[in-house]
Amino acid sequence: MEYNNGMCDIKEENARTLLGIVEQRRQHWSTAISTLNGFAVTVILAIWTFFIKSFVDDSSYLNSSGNTVKGQPFAFSYIVFASGLSCVVFIFWRWYAKYLDINIASLYPEIMRYESILGVKSDTGISGYILNNIFKNKINGNRRSDIEELNDEQRISLANQLVDVKRIGTRGHQKIDNLCLIAIFLFFVIIGIDFLYTWENGLLGKMFEFYNYPLLFLKFMGYLLIIVGLVGEILIIINYQREPGKRLLEKMLNNIAPKIKSEEAPNVEENPLI
Repeated sequence: MEYNNGMCDIKEENARTLLGIVEQRRQHWSTAISTLNGFAVTVILAIWTFFIKSFVDDSSYLNSSGNTVKGQPFAFSYIVFASGLSCVVFIFWRWYAKYLDINIASLYPEIMRYESILGVKSDTGISGYILNNIFKNKINGNRRSDIEELNDEQRISLANQLVDVKRIGTRGHQKIDNLCLIAIFLFFVIIGIDFLYTWENGLLGKMFEFYNYPLLFLKFMGYLLIIVGLVGEILIIINYQREPGKRLLEKMLNNIAPKIKSEEAPNVEENPLI
């Protein structure tokens, strides 16, 4: 069997080979994302382990009599800086993961074309993923039957449009982004705690004493990096693949599939006597 895609004819054996190549590429990028996730979590844990130990060591110590004595009053700067460094990791982690995810999503229309040539059922494979996880979860009523009646070219066209407008789903990335945002908001709470502690203990005047400069640098760098982290994470969420809205899906479906008659407007035959 041959399949005409508007450019050339692709035989089944060629489609099978091409599908295998594309699937290998998709698997490679998926594995890279999993490896990146593990690496980022490890780096964040290492950052917090190091700076929590530094905080504990500097905040108090044992004197010659064996009594615990309060140490560096600005030791909490270590925690603030750890928060800021975590934000830097978040930005590079989520940016590169989303970059790889866009590459994966861009393969969907091509995979759907090869699956169509090989006779893969429309409710399985990538086509089934898009229909069941993106469209059917957001479209109700008679429009669902329209989706099921789309031919292969219409399904591929829909997938291409979703990829182009970056609305072909998140494949679990949205949950990780939400966790990163929650962490960043907690870092802002840490900033508030640090500021209140400094204010209530009358430490504002001591901040600019020479021997406090290193910790003062860590403190304000932490403040800056947390703010940058929040802005960066929001931009990453906005500019990369997201879940499509119902209105967008309806518009795409109307442009590709024939419109159906509304259930509220039944078909009434005209009376030839009127």
